[in-house]
Amino acid sequence: TKTLIQLKELVPEFCKMNIPIIEENQIIYSNSNSTMEKEKIGEGSFSIVYKGIFKEQQVGVKELKMEGFLNKERRIREFLLEIELSKVNIHPNIVELLAVIISPPSLITPFAPFASLFDLLHTQKTHSLKWPLPLRIAFDISNGKTKIHFQIYDYLIILFIIIKR
Repeated sequence: TKTLIQLKELVPEFCKMNIPIIEENQIIYSNSNSTMEKEKIGEGSFSIVYKGIFKEQQVGVKELKMEGFLNKERRIREFLLEIELSKVNIHPNIVELLAVIISPPSLITPFAPFASLFDLLHTQKTHSLKWPLPLRIAFDISNGKTKIHFQIYDYLIILFIIIKR
């Protein structure tokens, strides 16, 4: 029978490049002085993003959603791949990975104070975007995605080798 990937065993393998593995209680969530209350600042189909403080720096805490997913092993593999891609993709258009939390699976990145591109395009008045800014946004997204996609094949092979051990 197939056994579930043990996240605690695999994450250290991925974090050999000076990415700390921390406990959730090392994050101070921004709306309180405790780790009990979290200020949700965004949500997607794969994760919820909270605002917090880590080592006196404002950060975003991207917590992986596990509830409601039947294939939890696949979710963990995707999380591990995101760690791998984040730590090697040093590029101005890709956010830096500061730390990893194992439970709940989360990525810690610098806080981006200007909301999301989705918010900019869908909740604010889009006519406020003056050319050439929309073109610059599209160019920057393209540059970031190109950097990831040129390397993704190599990292999928690395991930496959590590997981199959």
